[in-house]
Amino acid sequence: MSQSYRSEPEHKIAERNMLRDSDGEIKLPHISQRKPAPGDIHPLDKITVQKILRKTPVKYLYGLRGIELRGREGKRGSLSWGQPLGHYLPTEKTIRLYSIPIHGTIEGAALNEVRAEFNSYAKYGYEPELNKTENKIEYRWPDNIGLGLWFTQVLFHELGHHFVEQYRYKNSRIKGRDEEELVANLHKSRLFREEILCILKGDN
Repeated sequence: MSQSYRSEPEHKIAERNMLRDSDGEIKLPHISQRKPAPGDIHPLDKITVQKILRKTPVKYLYGLRGIELRGREGKRGSLSWGQPLGHYLPTEKTIRLYSIPIHGTIEGAALNEVRAEFNSYAKYGYEPELNKTENKIEYRWPDNIGLGLWFTQVLFHELGHHFVEQYRYKNSRIKGRDEEELVANLHKSRLFREEILCILKGDN
């Protein structure tokens, strides 16, 4: 039994075990949305997250109980990003996505990660106006669409963490937090690339 589970592809496990409605359609994880922090927005609202999940391979959704959109943590009224942008809770099998301001300052722990994300994102034609210095990035997104598209990377990264946790018995070779972050980023890049291709083809 364990040997067959180890050898069976994740997508087949998910397809067989996903909950379905009376019409046979796959039930998406529960999505809840709370008010963003003052001066913030949710880059991805509840309806948008639902649309994204409908296009997401079910192997990333199997076992996921919910996605919560919450106000960001950190200093209220500040234009600096709070931490984290998103978070996966393995014991609850839930993803939390936090609100952010459409313009503000990024510094501290998030700086290096976001600097790299902005640089990689520019090739898709959606990028914020940036004023970069050594210790901070001041940014302003021209519209909510670009911000939302960029923020899908945060969702996909957390889905990558869920994938690792859900199939941990099958993927027992993953050792330690650093390796798990690397694998989550690989899944994020794969999902994001597929999402962008769907948008460019008009499949939305």
